[in-house]
Amino acid sequence: MYYGSLEYKESAEAIKGSRACSVLLTGDTAYVVYNTMAKRMKWAQKMEMAMRTWTERMLLIGGGLRQADSLILGNTMDFLLELLNSDGGVRKNLYQVDDVYEHYYYIPRTDNAKVQMELLLTSWKREKIKNLLATLVKYPRRKQYALSEGFDKDMQLIYFCHELDMRHLCRIKQEIGWKQKGTIICLDYQANVLRAYFGEGVRVRELNTDKIMEYLTKGRDE
Repeated sequence: MYYGSLEYKESAEAIKGSRACSVLLTGDTAYVVYNTMAKRMKWAQKMEMAMRTWTERMLLIGGGLRQADSLILGNTMDFLLELLNSDGGVRKNLYQVDDVYEHYYYIPRTDNAKVQMELLLTSWKREKIKNLLATLVKYPRRKQYALSEGFDKDMQLIYFCHELDMRHLCRIKQEIGWKQKGTIICLDYQANVLRAYFGEGVRVRELNTDKIMEYLTKGRDE
């Protein structure tokens, strides 16, 4: 279910200043959607926290979901780098990755990014891909809040980055900075940007987008 900004901002004075353009509800997930296009949007943490709080209150009233995440749309894959490296600008009023939302999913407005939408909107497809990628992990990690999934066959820490959760990517970069090694798993159209973000010392393994889409169309149990 999709709600445009005019449908909810008119009924709530406290969130009229939010940069959100819509709220997207799926069966088990809620996303507050922002469209940053090709430049960093204005961003006020207090206002966007009010937006998240309002959304989660409406979810509770509806008797459904309890947490809202964020989905940020950008014109290109390359623009993700600018968002990840943003310091908020001179006046600190431009978007930078913060803790207003637990997850900030970046999706470029390109045809091949359709696979990301498939995963974000359909929980069983998301789980199916994670189960597939788990076969790349030779020695899984058991820590509940570990960033890495475990070790690959070369004893490199392995990280799943295909969802482009920006807070997750920032945390991984910090961890890799300490360890100076790691293997990143992502989709092919994401690879160049993530190589630039994590640096030359990090190995990037690309998933073929067409094959992943084909795999998802086979159904839940195949």
